[in-house]
Amino acid sequence: MRLLSEKHDIEYWQYSKQANIVYLSTLASYVVILPLFYLVGNQMIFNINFFTMFITVYVLYLNRKQRYGFASFLFISMVTIVTSMENIAFGMEAGFGLFHLNMSILIVYTNWKDRYKLLGVIIQAAIFIASFFFLELYAPLTTIEPVFKEIFFVMNVLLNITAVAHSAYYYENIAKRNREKLEDIARQDHLTGLPNRLSLNQYLTKSIDKDYKGLGVMMIDIDHFKQINDTHGHLVGDEVLIKIAELLKKSIRGEDLVVRYGGEEFLVIMEMERARFFREKSQKVLELIQSTPIQVGNLNLNVTVSIGAFYNCCSEVLSLEDCIRNADNLLYDAKQAGRNQVIHNQAIEG
Repeated sequence: MRLLSEKHDIEYWQYSKQANIVYLSTLASYVVILPLFYLVGNQMIFNINFFTMFITVYVLYLNRKQRYGFASFLFISMVTIVTSMENIAFGMEAGFGLFHLNMSILIVYTNWKDRYKLLGVIIQAAIFIASFFFLELYAPLTTIEPVFKEIFFVMNVLLNITAVAHSAYYYENIAKRNREKLEDIARQDHLTGLPNRLSLNQYLTKSIDKDYKGLGVMMIDIDHFKQINDTHGHLVGDEVLIKIAELLKKSIRGEDLVVRYGGEEFLVIMEMERARFFREKSQKVLELIQSTPIQVGNLNLNVTVSIGAFYNCCSEVLSLEDCIRNADNLLYDAKQAGRNQVIHNQAIEG
């Protein structure tokens, strides 16, 4: 799932993809409507629609060239003019006036400036009102049989319902996709790409009623990180955080959780049946970071970490929050003992 964050992406999905469907649907509708105009005997309306079919093809070409604003202006103007002529030709009962509503909705979805959108909607309303009062005073130019008038009305209602429903559905999907992606971003640390504290809180909520066979929690702190920032700058410090995050992601299984807990601290949560396996894993994490020089530009940094590793077997009634708290206390012990080491709880030592 991709966030439509860049202006080009937004324009592509909103003005190109969606508009293309509108324009292609309009082309398809000519297959039905041109024969009907021919059957009712209005050669002028037939010729106008035959000509606008080629304009619609040109509009598709403009849209492909990313000239979204001009393409929509040309299309909306064309449909508005043709709709007005069809109203005068066949009367309001034929349902062509519904396209003024459709065009008003389409105007809202264009990339025009707001004042032009407002002006466009006002023009649509004004043309509809003018057509209505004109037909109150004068009869339609073409007299058609009631059955054709009913066919036109049903066809126009169906076309407009479909168009409006499609636009609403399409934009709702865009909004839903972006909303879900924004929620993912909110749960993600922007620097390392790891889950953040918000994501951890949601994980804690979901884990309240979960039965673990055994749970291992590692609280990891980069040793002397402030010194790295003070000596080499915060940009280098950021790179160190990114590299450590990458090493942690490589060292855990797919079902494990690694979180940037805050600052230079990371949290790893692993479901394991045996304490011995968790002890081995925590030691391997320590050794992997210790043995992997971190290169930032011309710098080659040897970074170490301190780890508090707490294991909770299935027989102990401890919440995940309690396990994290205990791992944090063990991390404090590891730092006090000289750093670059793992301190385990009694369950692992035993």
